[in-house]
Amino acid sequence: MAVELGPHGIRVNEVIAGYIRTERWDVLAEGVAERRHRNIPLRAEASGSDIADAVLFLASDAAARINGARLVVDGGSLAQLYPADCDA
Repeated sequence: MAVELGPHGIRVNEVIAGYIRTERWDVLAEGVAERRHRNIPLRAEASGSDIADAVLFLASDAAARINGARLVVDGGSLAQLYPADCDA
């Protein structure tokens, strides 16, 4: 889509979100939230505002020449080969 729509001045980008902190985290089974938290290299899940900030950046003039990009907002989870507690 970025290639097809770019000549028309339309930019197409993607925000890839990792774990997002919502009220659902408060009802996870014991240990699940802590395991997820441990497996995020920055040790902090994203908030809805973090994802919104990424979208706003890509929609802003500051990103005027960014097209066809994937912006990962996951605290570094995608960068690791295995989760920190994996017995690989």
